[in-house]
Amino acid sequence: MHAAVRLLDAPPSARPGATIVIALEIRNNGSAVWIADPSTRGYVRIGAQLLDAGHRLIDRGLRAPAAAARLAAGAMIHAVLSCDAPPQPGAYFMKIDLVSEGVTWFEPLGSTPAVHRFDVE
Repeated sequence: MHAAVRLLDAPPSARPGATIVIALEIRNNGSAVWIADPSTRGYVRIGAQLLDAGHRLIDRGLRAPAAAARLAAGAMIHAVLSCDAPPQPGAYFMKIDLVSEGVTWFEPLGSTPAVHRFDVE
């Protein structure tokens, strides 16, 4: 389960509670086909972790839907992650990775998540 997540477009700031929309490029750098069926344990979805200015975890539960289709080894897709900005002003980071649901996040297995710094003003 190896992946590379790359930011294509992300806002540098947002109002408290506003929707943040982030465009991503996701590549399957492993040898397994990713399952996109949410009824199957281990299906692959985008996941995001909200971090404070010191890179401390605030929320691990930011979610996005599974990929629209199975993704073969070596294949790439464009995807969008939408989530709400924190309610408190300040500097934040969002670490965007993939999750094999019910199994593991990809980063501990050697994948490269994307990290986006933004301000809530």
